[in-house]
Amino acid sequence: MRAPDQLRQRVAWALSQIFGMGKQDRVSNDAHEVAAHFQDILARHAFGDYAVLLREVTYSTAMGVRLTYRGNRPLSCLGASRADNPCGKDPDENYAREVMQLFTIGAVHLAEDGTALRGADGQPIEAYGFEDVVDGARVFTGLQSRPLRGNLELNQENLNYMDAMQLRPNEHDAFPKMDLHRGHLGDGHPLCHAEPGGHFLRRGAAFRYLGRAAPVWHLTAASAPPPAVAEGGALHAQLCGRPADADPAGGCDFRVLTELAAPANCTGPDECAAAAASAPSPRLWRVPDGAGAGGTAHFEYLPPPCVELAFFGQGREAARGGGGATGELVCLDPALPAAGAVCCAGGPGGPPWLRAR
Repeated sequence: MRAPDQLRQRVAWALSQIFGMGKQDRVSNDAHEVAAHFQDILARHAFGDYAVLLREVTYSTAMGVRLTYRGNRPLSCLGASRADNPCGKDPDENYAREVMQLFTIGAVHLAEDGTALRGADGQPIEAYGFEDVVDGARVFTGLQSRPLRGNLELNQENLNYMDAMQLRPNEHDAFPKMDLHRGHLGDGHPLCHAEPGGHFLRRGAAFRYLGRAAPVWHLTAASAPPPAVAEGGALHAQLCGRPADADPAGGCDFRVLTELAAPANCTGPDECAAAAASAPSPRLWRVPDGAGAGGTAHFEYLPPPCVELAFFGQGREAARGGGGATGELVCLDPALPAAGAVCCAGGPGGPPWLRAR
């Protein structure tokens, strides 16, 4: 009540009346930390972009539980074999309906003065129909809460409500989805494999600070050290965030999110190799902390929105997680880095886990 950011707190309270998480919800009834964390999301984006706020709310486990789309699966998804379909039912439509009716456009089209637009029959014009809800439900598939960790308040579901949900690609509907204007979601965005080389060095490129340790999703037995940003280069200067008049021995002042204010020339072997490669830019980078003690931080490069085609020619069938008969079968677009092994001929003389279709 006495915080200096009264306007932010009031806007956050107003947003909580839209993105409701009331006392009747089990996710806030027995876990004060969960309710406070969700309120922090609203406060953090109180003066920001509404679309960015909606994205973080969508990835919130608390909202995923409340509106029953956590663990949502499509009618058909990949299993360990052709005959295996671990999904097999239509996805839950609850959040798809609420995100349109309550969080964004509303149930009917409105005029600039807030009154309902009416058709020739005098009835309000609906903003969306049943088919739009069905297609929207397919968008919100594959989202699952992250594993529980030790430093969280316990709750009756034993769920990790604090970290954003993760997207499980094999449980996400990968097929085209219609938008509200009879087009498709993703229209107008570039193809992912058409990303120009060195995009991570361009003005506006976004990097998210992950901390000193490498993220868990990178730590596997086969993990190679992520590429390093060269200390003293133009990219390092912007990610470091140290004011020009600061003590050089004081280290960097890393920000949670950094967008490059100016294009950066590559410096060092890792930056220049990534800039020259035809593959998409690396996602994880090591950044020297600037203190001269050999310490590093980890940043995630956030590529711009792009589209991967659900249907493509010259596809390649491959098996992951064991190869051949035991692996998970996937169909790969030869234009994407994941299908890099297409240099090997399929069929006779080629590996049994990769063949042309």
